[in-house]
Amino acid sequence: VSHETRVLLVGDPVLRVSSCVTDISMSPDGRWAIYVQQSIDPQATAVKIIDLQTSRSWTAAVFEGAEPIHLRSAWLNSNGKALILGSRWRGSGLRARDQEHTLFWVDASTRRARHEKVEGQTLGSFPEIYPNAHRPVVVIFGQRVELGTPDEGRRILSEEFVFQVHKLDGELSSLHSFVRETSGPINAYWTNSGSTLVFNVLEKGDQPMNTAFQISDGSLDISRGEFRPTEAAKPDFRLDYRSRESEHSRRTALVKDLWLAAEPPTDEPSAYLASNVELAELSADFRHILYTVEGMLIHRRLESMNLTEFREQQINADQRSAMRSAADIGRGAVLYWRDNGEVFPSSDTFFKRVRPYTKRDESFENFVQTFAGGPIVLGVDTSRTSLGYIDAQFGRAMVMLDGTISWRWKPARSGRTG
Repeated sequence: VSHETRVLLVGDPVLRVSSCVTDISMSPDGRWAIYVQQSIDPQATAVKIIDLQTSRSWTAAVFEGAEPIHLRSAWLNSNGKALILGSRWRGSGLRARDQEHTLFWVDASTRRARHEKVEGQTLGSFPEIYPNAHRPVVVIFGQRVELGTPDEGRRILSEEFVFQVHKLDGELSSLHSFVRETSGPINAYWTNSGSTLVFNVLEKGDQPMNTAFQISDGSLDISRGEFRPTEAAKPDFRLDYRSRESEHSRRTALVKDLWLAAEPPTDEPSAYLASNVELAELSADFRHILYTVEGMLIHRRLESMNLTEFREQQINADQRSAMRSAADIGRGAVLYWRDNGEVFPSSDTFFKRVRPYTKRDESFENFVQTFAGGPIVLGVDTSRTSLGYIDAQFGRAMVMLDGTISWRWKPARSGRTG
């Protein structure tokens, strides 16, 4: 997959976890991943960390019950430290009671993890995490909802806006936390300098509240701010889900395929990765892809290469392959000519008759015979008269009557010499 001046080459898939993976979160450098794995007997959900270089994993926490855990994550760059918020509904269907949240502080490099319950209930949506790209600080936003009893019809008694700031430098510590009544959604963004977080929320009475948080070393100042979110820069590559219909056991099902594509889309082809994909992540440095298929956790490495260099390698590989096949056919055709009264076979029998004299069936792919067959007319220069050619992407590998070969570039590359 190419984008402007570089191209990504996709490596082979490597199975990291064999079953029951329901959620994933990969570190920006693609070294570590946190995943959720469910077990049936006994019914439990485990949060685990895996080293994607060695496939070694360890368990950070185990929770009883079959309810799946949904991860919100904030990784620090390249050192294996992360703050993970795991949320799940307690109960199922109409019997679901409320959301339960657990905060994980993970240091994957030293195999340490600590977790603690987050007080309060959240209704309607999972909390959002806003990691700071410039400082080891993470902000968690959420709505805490107090519900009445089932007998009261589960009515909402109160709604509060919950704001927490956590510092991830060394050990986890809370810088600030406060609660405020709210009735609307929360939106937030960091300024380009990474020192100020601006958020917008509707308070009671539907009046917007714009507040800026100035974060410095070990302290946090609150002041009024103006909510002007800046558009984030789009990455050069993205994962793309594409649905298609597939027939299986006389039934038509909708299958979700995963592709790696350039952003914005180009005329260059995308790279197909897998079918039946449930979850997928592309690392921030575009060197790793992590995805799940039927509960299996699969990892692929990506190699970045200069586009010009890659094109040259493509051209050279195309030329080498065609010339190798041409040499095989030329040698076999001359041997056949000598054994059969110095007569070449016609185009409709060429493969059948010359094949026993060659090394590979693949040599005949894209071969076009130009010599009609039969004996060579007296006076013909066999080194300059074509027996046929192999049509390649960037040129043609020519086979002469005497078995010699040469390369001719296609018109678009006529400036090249072969």
